[in-house]
Amino acid sequence: MRNSPIKDSDLETYAFTPCLVAQRGLLVTLKKDGRVRGLQGEIEPSRPLYQQVILFTRRAATRDPRFPPLSDADLDGMVIELAIIGERTRVGGPSEIRLGTQGVFLEKWGRRALFLPGLAAKQGWTPERTLDELCAQAALPRGSWSESARIEVFGAEMIVGGAPAEASPSPPPQPPASPPPGPQRLRSWDNGMIDDLNVSRRRSISPASCASFSGFALALSTPSALPCARAKT
Repeated sequence: MRNSPIKDSDLETYAFTPCLVAQRGLLVTLKKDGRVRGLQGEIEPSRPLYQQVILFTRRAATRDPRFPPLSDADLDGMVIELAIIGERTRVGGPSEIRLGTQGVFLEKWGRRALFLPGLAAKQGWTPERTLDELCAQAALPRGSWSESARIEVFGAEMIVGGAPAEASPSPPPQPPASPPPGPQRLRSWDNGMIDDLNVSRRRSISPASCASFSGFALALSTPSALPCARAKT
């Protein structure tokens, strides 16, 4: 994972949809057996989404100081969660926060912390408790959110998946059945040119193409003619 970084040339054969080239904030969480093994991201929409996925998936796997770096042997059973940050709205206090559907972002004195939508509600916290916990995450005094802190709420689109499954081999084609002996019955409308024993051929449909980012598949929807943005290394 460390010795084979994705290069611009690896992506030149793919056509990215507008949602992948749009600049978005993103948080990437890696989990195995239900336990977090890495979490990295940023709330600011500083890069195209596909670049954010590449960058923060690799950082979550190899540079999160809270967890040992992952190796290729850890990828089996790994689950990746992408939280694509939506529109952010500044609010004046806890009365304007809807914990069930909104994430919460707090910033004060250059320190930041956030909770994704649903996390505080799952803990059973009130909006006030949520802001206190954000202060603690940002190494700020509890309750300091009430003075000069920037508080924002936001939505997030969640995408969860694992490593791409290996395609199972297709069964070998079967030869058409031999017609039984004896005269064949003809349809009255085909003037004797088509018999009842014609076998229609089946056409196989190839699976949708995928681009593999650090061992995880990001399915590309309908290809467009948009050029690939250059990835920052």
